[in-house]
Amino acid sequence: MKHLGYLYLLSITLPLILGALLIIFRIRHSGAVIAASWGSLPAFLLSLWTMAVPEMTGDIRLPWFLVGIELGLDDLAAPFLFFTSILWMVAGIYGYSYMEKDGGLQRFFGFFSASLAGNIGLVLARDMVSFYLFFALMTFSAYGLVVHSGSAPARRAGRIYIILAVIGESLVITAMLLIVSAGGMTGFKGISHGVAISPFRDAIIGLVLAGFGIKAGVLPLHVWLPLAHPVAPTPASAVLSGAMIKAGLLAWLRFLPLGEGSFPEWGVLCVVIGLAGAFYAVAVGLAQDDPKTLLAYSSVSQMGILTIGVGVGLMKGEAWPICLSAISAYGLHHGLTKGALFLGVGVAGATKHPHYHRLILAGVVLSSLGLAGAPLTSGFVAKAALKDITSLLPGGWSGLLGWLLPLTSAGTTLLMGRFLLLLRIRSAGGAGKKLSVGLWLPWAALVVLAGMAVWLWSFFDKWVDPGRFISSANLAAALWPILAGGLMAWGVYSLSRKIRIHPPVRIPPGDLLELLSNLPPKYQVFQEMAHQMLYTGWKRKFLFGLQHLNVYREMFLSKLHRMEKTLSHWTPAMIIFLLMAAILFAWMFFIPMVQQQ
Repeated sequence: MKHLGYLYLLSITLPLILGALLIIFRIRHSGAVIAASWGSLPAFLLSLWTMAVPEMTGDIRLPWFLVGIELGLDDLAAPFLFFTSILWMVAGIYGYSYMEKDGGLQRFFGFFSASLAGNIGLVLARDMVSFYLFFALMTFSAYGLVVHSGSAPARRAGRIYIILAVIGESLVITAMLLIVSAGGMTGFKGISHGVAISPFRDAIIGLVLAGFGIKAGVLPLHVWLPLAHPVAPTPASAVLSGAMIKAGLLAWLRFLPLGEGSFPEWGVLCVVIGLAGAFYAVAVGLAQDDPKTLLAYSSVSQMGILTIGVGVGLMKGEAWPICLSAISAYGLHHGLTKGALFLGVGVAGATKHPHYHRLILAGVVLSSLGLAGAPLTSGFVAKAALKDITSLLPGGWSGLLGWLLPLTSAGTTLLMGRFLLLLRIRSAGGAGKKLSVGLWLPWAALVVLAGMAVWLWSFFDKWVDPGRFISSANLAAALWPILAGGLMAWGVYSLSRKIRIHPPVRIPPGDLLELLSNLPPKYQVFQEMAHQMLYTGWKRKFLFGLQHLNVYREMFLSKLHRMEKTLSHWTPAMIIFLLMAAILFAWMFFIPMVQQQ
């Protein structure tokens, strides 16, 4: 356990130190950047070690680290650490070649390493304090990845991302304080039971679903995703969609009272929101012209399907162990597959050689079929496991989901058909530079691993056994949605080549925010809110609500102007640092006071 403890610590501190060297000290030595690209290697080794020797798992207490934290792996965290560490490592190796001639290479890998430390830390966290600190570290560090290019769209996307992130952090910390005030506990052991019997149970569940739902990208909290992905560098998009949004899912599994009874009202809400997101995101994604934006909407759709799984767990508490297996398998499948698709966009645009294009197309098609759940792919096993748990629901829910879930596969197939068309158009105008080994090799390895991951995971989780789902009925049930979606995609494509159809209505990324910005005059306050978030700077954003107030207006404006004058001399990094310090201060002094009562 002593050596394992060192590996736990190294998994977090290595990327944390590298991030500090590259961001704060601005080290420009290539060795630091190469080390940062391999920063998740200790976490990957830890994942393999604990899977190979399960008796080596356990909790590690580090009272001297930060405010005193507890790290460990359990059945819930193990699959998340596995695919998270793999995806960060592949994206890092890929990113070193992809960003090789970028003037901000060191800055990119600095924020990349800091985000990695937060992501790995929250997976290993075994108490609320450390989970929140690592979650905040990942969230605020990822801002540097979103705005890396410095373009106007990147700054706009970063502004919306950070606003929603702060709102989410506020909801999350409120939920955590309610949990502590009710049960006086900060460790994850027994936290589900504590939430289930808490007098603030419904408030906690609502805050957890909304606060972490922003990070998970569920409808209608998803608007930052399609704005951030097109502007972020491709390796950053891969980890944003494949790994970081799963932090919201992991938080749901940690903080919701899953397995502690049935909560049908909240379960129905999750199922309805999940279904709405699964179909809505496909419809909006089809109206996009950028392949990365389309993949972002695909992530919203897939997270909607995972939300359905969480809803089933809330409705059928006694079936939670098998629900957890199905959700973990689906998260593993989606994380690796979506990472492979995003990296495929960068590979496809790196060369014009026809031979390479055919190979790249084959890999992208394979990943697309896996995402849609085609027979004998990892997606087939993951979707079959998820569909299996929906059969446990009472009343007409089982039959309804039995029909609607296959339709989501047809929608995903149609969406992937549009993605392949956009990718072909984008590749035709590619830079034509030589396809380096550092680009195609990590991408190809991820494509293969994504296709095998769930099959391999069955050795560690016996319930997710592919043999249980391979039957003529299940294969036929998985095949018809793929054929239906593929025929629709091919029909639309063929028709568009024969007849000159007017292009479909284009829905801008950030769909609901754009809708708010075009409301009728009587909703001017909401219109102004969306306008400020989308188009204007920090000053007017803070003042937009005050423009519609008559009482105390002058007093508030004068105080805000004085505050703004002071803050204008501070860097964004200093403001974020002080915000995190204030939160840490509150945790250190508020929690002991509550526990003494």
